[in-house]
Amino acid sequence: MNKNRLKIFNFRQKKTLDKKLNIFKARKPSRLVYRTVIPSYKQKFIIKRNVHFNYLYDIKKLKPPFLVLSSHPSRWDYVYVVFAMLPYKMNIVLNRWFFHNRLLYPLLTLIGGIPKKLFTVELNPIKNIMEITKNKGIVNIFPEGINTIYGASNPVIPSIAGLVKKTKIPVVSVSINGAFLTMPKWNYAANHVGKIEVNVDLLFTPQQIEQKTTEELLSDINNKLAYNDYKWARENNITFKTEDRTKGLNHLLFICPNCKSQFKMAAQKNKIWCMECNNSAFLDSSFQLSKIKETDILPDDIAQWFKLQESILAEEILGDDFEIREKCTVKTFDKNNFKLHKKYKGEAIINKQGFKFTGIDIKTSKQTDFFCERIKLPMVSNTLNKSFDFYINNNYYEFVLEEGIKAVKCSMAIHQIYEQYERKSNK
Repeated sequence: MNKNRLKIFNFRQKKTLDKKLNIFKARKPSRLVYRTVIPSYKQKFIIKRNVHFNYLYDIKKLKPPFLVLSSHPSRWDYVYVVFAMLPYKMNIVLNRWFFHNRLLYPLLTLIGGIPKKLFTVELNPIKNIMEITKNKGIVNIFPEGINTIYGASNPVIPSIAGLVKKTKIPVVSVSINGAFLTMPKWNYAANHVGKIEVNVDLLFTPQQIEQKTTEELLSDINNKLAYNDYKWARENNITFKTEDRTKGLNHLLFICPNCKSQFKMAAQKNKIWCMECNNSAFLDSSFQLSKIKETDILPDDIAQWFKLQESILAEEILGDDFEIREKCTVKTFDKNNFKLHKKYKGEAIINKQGFKFTGIDIKTSKQTDFFCERIKLPMVSNTLNKSFDFYINNNYYEFVLEEGIKAVKCSMAIHQIYEQYERKSNK
């Protein structure tokens, strides 16, 4: 009798949010949301930010199903793409992290969101995509995976070419310029008013997909979605209205291009300079760098400065004793999966073998260690001057550093280690 009661109890237990998301079935985008909620975004996100839509192909000629592949320069790209594709309604592949928000979860479900963990292999999102397109739906994907931290495009995730090949349906491209400089990642609180360009085009027909190899498809996707906001602003004489363009920029640009010292940069009142050698730059209203003194050594723009940092870090990683150790607190989702809480404290260790955390459970003081080999870490997202985050064994962790300014170097190092020791070995 007791055993039967136990079985009934187990049967009635509610699935955790994590388990629900593992088997999540995306619904059709709500007509009501598209009629009521979506229009309310127009004034704030489209009109005020001076968003222009350019159609290189008349999308109204297309009949679903089709895929929409979009570049990802900012956190609000979903809004720009939704407006660009009207009157069509789309299911959108979204970072699973957003579904852990109690307020966002019902809205994301209503608009047909598909939860996906960043840079992890999951069958359920693919299953949803195939089911939606089979039923003549439209799916929007951001194949870079995460929005850029420095204002130029990341390489798209290679598996996207295989998905395009598998679905064999038309593919629309949406490339976005100016969105990053409107709200740069080094200062999310900023709202620089300038211009945003959203370009819509037909990228592939089913016939073209059939004729191309996955390598050719991948190359075409990368080329079509590529962007560099600094180059775009420079070539089109785009200016942005704002007071302090460099606020927080030293959290992104942490290596001096002159003396190569690290974490000695300061930024204020549209200037950035090295406190070690006084090498300095002025950032104008088009976000272009210029010398303050004739002796200043500067890259062409912020994107090139970031690439210089990547090359310096790539050389650093080649050293036999390369290792980064940073004290941190680790946040993860609570039992209900709706709230991040401080779970561990200890040390994050990054080296050629991968990533390791060693520390203790804050509540129980129990020793806790976990490891992620480099082959599973092609890239991680980060919050400048604070933390970096990713999934290990399907669990989400945010590593909040004691020295937050080191966050960008940690995420760059993980990516560079993967590039040098995994991607190259697979070529």
